[in-house]
Amino acid sequence: MEQESIIAIEESEDLYGVLYPYVKDEKITDIDYNGKDVWVRDCNNYKRKIDVEITDAWVAQFTQRISNYVSKELNVQNPKLEAETPKLRLSIIHESAAVTGRSICIRKTPPYVRISVGDALKSGYADAKCLSLLYHCIKAHQVIMIGGEPGAGKTELAKFLSQFIPAEERVITIEDSLEWHYQDIRPDADCVSLQTGKYFTIDDAITACLRQNPKWLNVSELRGAEVQPYMKNISGGMKGITTIHVDDVRNIPDRMCNMCDSPAARDRMETDVYSYLNVGVLVSQKQDPDNPERKVRFIDQVAFFYRMGDRKYVHVVYENGMLVTEQLPEKVLYHMKRENIGDVWNTDEIQKRSQMPAGEFYQYVPTVGTETSFFEKQQHVSIDPVVADIMHTSWKEETE
Repeated sequence: MEQESIIAIEESEDLYGVLYPYVKDEKITDIDYNGKDVWVRDCNNYKRKIDVEITDAWVAQFTQRISNYVSKELNVQNPKLEAETPKLRLSIIHESAAVTGRSICIRKTPPYVRISVGDALKSGYADAKCLSLLYHCIKAHQVIMIGGEPGAGKTELAKFLSQFIPAEERVITIEDSLEWHYQDIRPDADCVSLQTGKYFTIDDAITACLRQNPKWLNVSELRGAEVQPYMKNISGGMKGITTIHVDDVRNIPDRMCNMCDSPAARDRMETDVYSYLNVGVLVSQKQDPDNPERKVRFIDQVAFFYRMGDRKYVHVVYENGMLVTEQLPEKVLYHMKRENIGDVWNTDEIQKRSQMPAGEFYQYVPTVGTETSFFEKQQHVSIDPVVADIMHTSWKEETE
């Protein structure tokens, strides 16, 4: 399409009519028309019905304009119409399929990060220790899987964490709908953005990455058999941030195994998950105590996956948004030490960023750590020396 067409779809007041103020309002993330009423959701996850009149004439002209944009008709034979611009995702379902009336969904995909450290701390999205831990997980090149239910904010957390990746480490993002906008939120970084489609599937994209020299392979969402080539690349040394639909971090391994296409593949997947997937994070929603009509997002769970011989572990450190233990697996501490990270629970970076708006960042300069042991560095953690030695020996034997 011509650039003027894209601008028209994103900026045209006559296209959106009474919905235009909500399209332009940066605090609004979703606009949904169900054939009768219009509901909007804001960046605080507050959803409300708005008092606007949607006429049949507007629905017809809006559909026709979107149809012209994608060169595809909406009718009984083709009851679904979808369009995408750099800032918007549009979906229309014909009344032959949507019996309640033609359904229109407008979702914004802004090229910036909505989450800031300051807002996260102030709103209770996460505490400073949690943000410091996740920050250090990026610096220690941990593979991170973000789980949550639809609308929980998985992609926004993925965008937020990806800001911490050093600019010189090549990132390849793979998406069917462009929401990450990594090249926009990190214009100084080495990035390749891939969009999948009919002739370039997610399997094709993941496989193609092998010859593109990425350090990070960030897939917007794992939904099916593509989990197998993804984990194959991860097991070969790539790092990654991706998302998955789960309601508990403990269910991530089973969810990934169930995506495999054969029993043998499921068995291999289980082993690979506990060997190469490092961190699971769950984003959830809870009732706002100050506003019963509003739900707030927060980092619910953080856990680490690892193996000791044939035994597999999910080590949960955050549950229901609360820190439950500061003890970390030896494997995690080993990776932290390699990046000169001493205290994983605290960092000046989070304090500095708490004063910055969302989307701003600056060059990370690693500090030189001391040559003390992992457990000496975590002076606030009490671990039996015998248990520590067993953990270290078991993991060392597994990696040799």
